[in-house]
Amino acid sequence: MSIMKYSQSEEFIYKDGNLIKMNQIDPVTGSTSSNSEFDSYGRTVKQFHFVKNAFRPATRYLYNEIDQTSTKIVFGTDSNIIHKTITLYNIRNKPVKTFEFDGKGTLSSSLIYQYNRHGDIIKACFINTPNGTGSHLDASFTGGEPKFIPWPNDSTTFEYKYGRHKKPKLVLKFHDSMLVKRTEYTSNSDTTITKEYEYLQGMKSYSNRTTTKIIDSLKIELKEFLNENMEVNDWFKYTYINDQLIESNSNCNVCRKNVYRYEYLYDNWGNWIRRNRFSNDSLVSITDRKIVYKN
Repeated sequence: MSIMKYSQSEEFIYKDGNLIKMNQIDPVTGSTSSNSEFDSYGRTVKQFHFVKNAFRPATRYLYNEIDQTSTKIVFGTDSNIIHKTITLYNIRNKPVKTFEFDGKGTLSSSLIYQYNRHGDIIKACFINTPNGTGSHLDASFTGGEPKFIPWPNDSTTFEYKYGRHKKPKLVLKFHDSMLVKRTEYTSNSDTTITKEYEYLQGMKSYSNRTTTKIIDSLKIELKEFLNENMEVNDWFKYTYINDQLIESNSNCNVCRKNVYRYEYLYDNWGNWIRRNRFSNDSLVSITDRKIVYKN
């Protein structure tokens, strides 16, 4: 089996223990394809994409600690603003309002969030404007110019039942008062089982079950997709040690049965700088990371 060496290459730059810049390297040309810059809080402040004819080559983030707001600005190839997002946060640093603007500064849509005393979201309202976010019909089907159709206003609500330590054990999600999702949580000392049921027009459509087991530095996550008889159709299994993925297994109709294993090479500061990916014990790819530390 051929080895795809440097199928992904990344460069990380740290200063005083904080990540301040991350570059993604094109494995073919060796040039930088994109980079991201971060502030001392770990928040993204700039993103650039160096791809020819890219639709969004640059994104800038601004933060106002006094007003508790963040602003995301997307620039076109001519450096003109093509999109802007302003988000207002509460004292728990959770978003309470989000406003979307087009390149002319016209409000396109907004989102309003509400939370309960535990900090769990209980309501999200999407409000569109007549010229806001939406879709265009294909003119080849309509026989003329495509017609703009704004997305409808939407109200999403959540209901909770709590167990010990005020952790949710049941979450119900509604769209315009109609049940669309049910999530159940059960846990013991080292295992958590999450069951999710999706509904279509009030009828159960499909479900999945995620079992997470954590023992010291070992974490095993098994996600199973179930049919209406609660039989397993597809499953994916991931094994981590110290949050590093070391093995992934899958058995599904599309991907069939796969087993991948990962080996890491670490630097003196405990960050991995090379990752080898094996398929059935055959090396299939190598990923290198260059990490620069600045005092």
